[in-house]
Amino acid sequence: MTQWTLQKKLLGFRVMDYSHTAHNIFQVIMSVIQDYGIHNRIMSITLDNASANSKAIEYFINSNIHNIAGNFFHARCACHIINLIVKSGFKKVESQIVIIREALGWIMASNQRSAEFARFCKSNNLKPRKFQTDMPVRWNSTYLMLKSALPYGLEITSFYNLNTINNTRHEKLTEGDWYVVKVFVEFLTVFYDATVELSGVYYPTSPLALHKLYDIADLLKQYREIELVAPVVVAMQEKYKKYWGKIPLLYAFGIVVDPRFRFKALKVFSATLGEALGLSETDVAEHLGTLKSQILEVFSIYENMYRHNDDTTGPTPPQQQSQQQSKLMRIFLNKTTTSRASRSSSQSQSQHVELNKYLSTEYSITDNDDFTINDLLKWWQNKRNTFPILSRLACDVLAIPVSTVSSEQVFSTAG
Repeated sequence: MTQWTLQKKLLGFRVMDYSHTAHNIFQVIMSVIQDYGIHNRIMSITLDNASANSKAIEYFINSNIHNIAGNFFHARCACHIINLIVKSGFKKVESQIVIIREALGWIMASNQRSAEFARFCKSNNLKPRKFQTDMPVRWNSTYLMLKSALPYGLEITSFYNLNTINNTRHEKLTEGDWYVVKVFVEFLTVFYDATVELSGVYYPTSPLALHKLYDIADLLKQYREIELVAPVVVAMQEKYKKYWGKIPLLYAFGIVVDPRFRFKALKVFSATLGEALGLSETDVAEHLGTLKSQILEVFSIYENMYRHNDDTTGPTPPQQQSQQQSKLMRIFLNKTTTSRASRSSSQSQSQHVELNKYLSTEYSITDNDDFTINDLLKWWQNKRNTFPILSRLACDVLAIPVSTVSSEQVFSTAG
């Protein structure tokens, strides 16, 4: 038995050498679940938006897998959605991207040209460098290619145009091409930062998701007034609303289990996000009511499961991850500074004693607060005696990744 075969068996890997249909995906994942005897412990599966994956989720929901409310079971990869949003915008500036990609590819295609370009850079008092071309199917690689090339725009244009002056197959670069790319790169920085942060594996990502959703929605709102990128923004906004017009339950839960925010912040965040997207107050309020009902439903399930269970073992906190204040957090701070008296309407309910106690506990939050995302796990671990049921639910929610990027990178590296 080879080492790789042994590793696959030990780690529960299943290699699909046949068609990736919904039923085959379901069977492969189910075989791992059955091997480990965890069919009663599956809370959520994070997958991208491929139609086969969405159909596979239906097989799971209709199987004997125990899951916590249907809306929780399929966590759609946030980074895959960001990819779909950005790619819809790329189509609008494809001509500028193509010519810069061709120019960089032409320069880097031979050692002789690379050396000549390096000498050209030195003659212009610029440190020479090599450029990597992108993979068009991965927008972040295109973003990094354009970002790295921007400081050399003048040199690339001069060198490329001069050396291809007699070659009609090569379209010439212009200052206008670089201006479009400059604006687009600045615009895409928010998407890139969101992708990097939501791809993390050593800290909870669900509490970060709503903050990043707002950053993107606010950016689209701002850039919609800029004529140069308005067509790009319109296309991206439509794609955004398709997947995130309604806040996913997982992202809402991530806010509620953060003791600085809870339900009152979810209300503020929902309204702020809805305003950025141009949604009606009625639709926002209706969806907020749905989210609260779903959260109470999930907590009720946990109450029934663990009411008489004394095992309060908590998780071991992972590596630290610092967090700067997001735009959404600052908006919430400003609103709560002027009004601290609001309480969640769920506190009036006589049931859900633990949840009501948690929601009524004030947690000091200031502009200088150094409470990080990683501290959420510590906080709930320390509260497992005070909130034995809710701490279980909180830690389970915080364990759900909002992205499949890290696992995809592992398999891509391993081949």
